[in-house]
Amino acid sequence: MACGGSNESKPSGGAPQDDGEIIIPAGKLHEYADNYPTNQDVFVRKLDETTDTRPNDLEELCKDWLYYRKKIMDAENAGQTDKAADYRAQFQKVNAWLDEYNQSDVSAMFEILETQGYSPP
Repeated sequence: MACGGSNESKPSGGAPQDDGEIIIPAGKLHEYADNYPTNQDVFVRKLDETTDTRPNDLEELCKDWLYYRKKIMDAENAGQTDKAADYRAQFQKVNAWLDEYNQSDVSAMFEILETQGYSPP
């Protein structure tokens, strides 16, 4: 399970690349919702116009968010408050990393994951 973005960023640049990766401008992920590329490395620009060095960072962060949300609920339902607190700390880290992205891109990624049938392990 990936658990967070890198502090390093690729420099901002122009159009999508030809080498198997695509760069999506901040706030534009919704335009790819119907045909999100699953066979390419996707880099979504952050609010500061950089991209994370990790391919598919936004997708992985959204999956992490769903994973930790589920773990928190499972632990709380089982009465495991210490475990829930540990998961909540990781959840808050993911939230901080997601805050680096345009909110519409985060929402679009959650919609993409739902459309793809993703559910956390």
